[in-house]
Amino acid sequence: MIGDVFLSCACISYFGGFTGTFRNELTTKWTFEAIERGIPTGEEFSLIKVMGDPVQISEWNMNKLPSDTVSLENGILTTKAERWGLCIDPQEQANKWLKNMFKNDDMRQITFATDNWLRSVTDCVYNGKPLLIEDVHEHIDPSIDSILLHQEFLDEDGTWKIKLDKEEPYPYGDGFKLFMTTKMPNPHYPPEVCIKVTLINFTVTSTGLEEQLLGDVVIKEKPEVEEKRLEIVVSMDRDQKTLKAIENQILKLLAENEVEQILDEDTLIVTLEQSKVTSGEINVRMADAEVV
Repeated sequence: MIGDVFLSCACISYFGGFTGTFRNELTTKWTFEAIERGIPTGEEFSLIKVMGDPVQISEWNMNKLPSDTVSLENGILTTKAERWGLCIDPQEQANKWLKNMFKNDDMRQITFATDNWLRSVTDCVYNGKPLLIEDVHEHIDPSIDSILLHQEFLDEDGTWKIKLDKEEPYPYGDGFKLFMTTKMPNPHYPPEVCIKVTLINFTVTSTGLEEQLLGDVVIKEKPEVEEKRLEIVVSMDRDQKTLKAIENQILKLLAENEVEQILDEDTLIVTLEQSKVTSGEINVRMADAEVV
């Protein structure tokens, strides 16, 4: 786990701007270096296996994110990176995916050429709404630097606020998310832009296109295989939630236990016995599902 999480952090921080082939070269080199330096890690690293949630990935696919490896990695980078993502998206796959993902969340879509665009930004920040800035060129307007640099602060009244441009500080809504896309196929972003955002390369290569076409062919020719996969994903998600609920219940009982000897608490003992049986059954089902 130590090495896998370490490599995942490296991927999220550094390899988003590159194509799939160069990403593979980087992760192979990093994995070899980690093993050489005694950092415990698996021999074959996969960002999707370490950081990906099968249920969430299935939701991404249903919202038009392609199912190839690079696209799934990009989905993880877009949602997991601490810095807001700037997607290099000449085929507009990221654009379509984001619009589908947040279509029920009142996502605002603007460009830096939109009239009163800063007012739209302020509205999204204040109300905690997702914001998509499209057609970003090689320079980003400095008016949103405070957002890119996460300069929100805790005010005296206990609310989180942020200052935009020369305006007074605004409340920083919990649900606020920022996404940026550009149609430029090969942009040259200066260092002052790169250090503020997470560059994510959605450009479709021939290898990525082959994977996408293969996924489409499977869905078209073998719909029963796709249905089975979705059933397994839903089942695994349900079992994982059950395991989490069991863990929380045990921790709650331990925290509330007032008996000096834990073994004297009958309710806790019964819960532990039941959870052991349930966990065993779930682990068997999850192992079978992963094989399938």
